Amino acid sequence: GLRGGLTESRAWDLRGSYGESENVQTQTGYVLTSRVRDALLATNVNTCLSGAAGCVPLNVFGAEGTITPAMVGYLLAPATVTIKTSLAQVHGTISGDLGFTLPTAATPIGIAIGGEYRRYAASQVSDSLSKQAGELGGAGGAAPDIDGGYDVYEAFAEVIAPLVEDAPFIRSLTLEAGIRYSAYSVEAPTNPTSNTTTWKVGGSWEPVEDLKFRGSYSRAVRAPNIGELFSPQSVGLTNLGTDPCAGAAPTTNANLRAICLAQGAPVGSIGIIANPTAAQANITTGGNVNLQPETANTWTIGAVFQPSALPGFSI
Repeated sequence: GLRGGLTESRAWDLRGSYGESENVQTQTGYVLTSRVRDALLATNVNTCLSGAAGCVPLNVFGAEGTITPAMVGYLLAPATVTIKTSLAQVHGTISGDLGFTLPTAATPIGIAIGGEYRRYAASQVSDSLSKQAGELGGAGGAAPDIDGGYDVYEAFAEVIAPLVEDAPFIRSLTLEAGIRYSAYSVEAPTNPTSNTTTWKVGGSWEPVEDLKFRGSYSRAVRAPNIGELFSPQSVGLTNLGTDPCAGAAPTTNANLRAICLAQGAPVGSIGIIANPTAAQANITTGGNVNLQPETANTWTIGAVFQPSALPGFSI
């Protein structure tokens, strides 16, 4: 980055960065369900019906110790998932004071304006075992491949204005405000776009040196992440011991019935779905490139007490 001064009270700052990370996760200890089926279908104690290379017939009905290391060796195989993320960004600001004060204050009004560009990219690449739903016995759902990214263009401005200083019962009274406009462009065939405007208004009041009150009100946003945008639909497990779609509930609630059908329940099963014995009801999840940012209105209020009679004490 580079930075410098425009005047004695104003400066500019221009910087850019790029970073990436890679995480390789290897899962071991799961049996492959296809190999279990293969090993159970045997013509005798030495030969699998399929004739697959390395297949050792599996005897699940024998006494303890019947399942040998050779049998286990054929059933197990490691599965890997590789996750890569990257972020490129360019950021520029001009900040300082406006060179004048309000008649009731001694500190100049401070301001900052600028812009920023960011590009997010991420991918998840799974091997053939991780991609197959139900292949890793006990591992839950599949880990599908994910690949996507999006761009963000932003402009922002902030101001800190001392309104009153060193007046009776007003050691300082300060107003703060800021606004940020963000335009999102998702890298998908339909090129979905969205934009948000966030803002904040706040202030602080010091009636005396030892006490300060402060508060703010703001509009906050959260844009969808790459997993929420690009994950393909897949069936996984929840920690629900009671399936909302079980029993007669979907037969009397049209909205619930529609959700159960969207989650993959066959039409003929509505009304007779049983609760899962392992407290792991299935769920279908996936991303949507047309998701829009979430918004929230937030407020904070507080006080700071630092009595001069107790140096270093603050509450």
